[in-house]
Amino acid sequence: MSPVILKKRYRPPAPLTALQLAAQHNYGYLHPAEVELLSRLSRQIGDEQPQPVFVNLGAGAGTSALALAEGCPHAQIITFDLYRDHFDLERQAFKRAGRLCPIFIQAFSYADHSGLELHPHLVFIDADHSQSAVAADIEEWLRHIVNGGLMVFHDYGHPNYPGVRTAVDMLMSVHEFVELVHTTITFEIKK
Repeated sequence: MSPVILKKRYRPPAPLTALQLAAQHNYGYLHPAEVELLSRLSRQIGDEQPQPVFVNLGAGAGTSALALAEGCPHAQIITFDLYRDHFDLERQAFKRAGRLCPIFIQAFSYADHSGLELHPHLVFIDADHSQSAVAADIEEWLRHIVNGGLMVFHDYGHPNYPGVRTAVDMLMSVHEFVELVHTTITFEIKK
């Protein structure tokens, strides 16, 4: 009697999602509710804008950019970070997710970026958490964001990063509060 050979169909692994990536880092970067918030906000913008632009300040493990891309696959995403290894982590996350990588710019998030001609619909701020750096990020990106765009801050109210809350409370009170999810606060920019 000849052996029976069972053929198994090869199934490639399922693409990585932002929630799975957050879980792999024990939610050290973004809480699941914050991942869902970023996806929802980007989806809402994508439903209204044919060519949305999202700026992601701080690459981390790539979770925030991946959440934005999941919500709005046709968006142009630009990530700013000082550290090359953060870009590598984000690039790996996008590759595992089967998505095109964002544009990476290795620079201070609060440097003068007027030469880039960027007019983002959403800016996610999660770079240097000192009060002075967050304030500089706000001042720089308020010059570029479109009227009605969203400015989103991570680690607002986090006990390890009091500078985030201080800078946001000081500079964002003239803009419209949208919502607070875990430690991520969102404002609609009114110019």
